[in-house]
Amino acid sequence: MKGDGRFKLYGSWGIFYDIVKLELPRGSFGGDHWLEYYYTLDTPVWNTLAQSQACPPACEGRLIRGPIDFRHPSFDSLEPDLKPYKLQEASLGIEHELTPKMSLALRYVHKQVDTAIEDVGSLDAQGNEIYVIGNPGFGQANIAHRFADGTSVPFPKAKRDYDAVEASYYKRMADNWSLRVSYLWSRLHGNYTGLGQGDENGRVSPNVGRNFDYPLMAFDERGEAVYGLLPTDRTHQWKTQFIYDFPFELSAGVNAYLASGTPVTREAAFIPPNNFPVQYLGRASDGRTPTYSQLDLYLQQNFKLGKNKMLQLSVNVLNLFNQETAIARFQTETEASDNGASAIAGIAVSEDAFYRGINTAALIAAQAVPRDPRFLMDSEFQEPREIRLGLRFIF
Repeated sequence: MKGDGRFKLYGSWGIFYDIVKLELPRGSFGGDHWLEYYYTLDTPVWNTLAQSQACPPACEGRLIRGPIDFRHPSFDSLEPDLKPYKLQEASLGIEHELTPKMSLALRYVHKQVDTAIEDVGSLDAQGNEIYVIGNPGFGQANIAHRFADGTSVPFPKAKRDYDAVEASYYKRMADNWSLRVSYLWSRLHGNYTGLGQGDENGRVSPNVGRNFDYPLMAFDERGEAVYGLLPTDRTHQWKTQFIYDFPFELSAGVNAYLASGTPVTREAAFIPPNNFPVQYLGRASDGRTPTYSQLDLYLQQNFKLGKNKMLQLSVNVLNLFNQETAIARFQTETEASDNGASAIAGIAVSEDAFYRGINTAALIAAQAVPRDPRFLMDSEFQEPREIRLGLRFIF
């Protein structure tokens, strides 16, 4: 910026398009055919069930539901005006060299999904799940519900916006040591977690996640589209990396990480027997998981063996203090199974009533829908301490 090589200003902007991943044609686009049948269990001898070549549909027990068609193998389900998966990204940064060994930097990044490709679901008169391969909120996938008077509820567009500001200090490797310290503020907001399903414990099913499998799942109890902090958002993150070379051929490295917890969003099952998961109080309804921290240590000792040979021993310790921070909580409030006369039901409500606004807590109490005993309990934890030993002969 000043012509002295000590200030640098940079920026970029780009549009990126993505191809459709293979799980979409294999699954909802008809690469396989999925029918489900439900029967009463009339005998405890389970290993003799479904042995007949005529099963299904001629199976043991009484048919209580089905066949349910979970795959619609037809190109008729393809949105004719399908738009490609599109992402925009912009960045702006400035760096300043304090001395030949130290520098400061400040960077801003913005990313946004403009159009996503997903299987957008609905039910036909027989209860079969029918999918349109399209862009949520566009074309055939632009209506979530239509009332009897002809008014309609728009289907929410897929939204995933990321904004981040990072400040960092860097001391280059000199005088036997180096140091990097950074602070990152970020916000991940929307209703679409991307090609990996953050709302589903990180399930990787690109283009066929549950986000848009049924319109009800994209709304809260007020009948409003659910937009908010996405499940992998960590607002504050501090990182430090320090390396020191001792004069007796020992190198030591420390990596420290401290970050905000991730949002906890409760959900309940609606409309049995389908039991659609609904984030009825919106995203981040129950705060965050605890603050996450971890310290890692690396030691490396060199032993010279003659003029051109060296023996190198190393130890890499991840999670040095063996911390056990909870990184997830069980978010499903209601106990709900799929089907059957004795199955525990989800919350019964008409879709007209749902989109006009309901009181979920009152419905749970009135219908005596049991709560899952694991609700809001810690369900996943930080990886335990891991130690890796290394031996290397260099010649």
